[in-house]
Amino acid sequence: MTRRLRRSLENEIADLGDEVGADEENVSLVKAIQNVYAEEQAERAEDAEDGEDTEDAEDEVDET
Repeated sequence: MTRRLRRSLENEIADLGDEVGADEENVSLVKAIQNVYAEEQAERAEDAEDGEDTEDAEDEVDET
């Protein structure tokens, strides 16, 4: 699913670049969002491999 989402985001970035008057700042923002999402997914995958429950980990962070 992550690869599919990444391709979708890459297509969105390309579409933004193709639009008349596309703003470089918007493209940079979408790329930044894509990077943050990819990092979050990598962390969740690592947690899942380690047998950690990501839902509980998030709750613990929220409680502190």
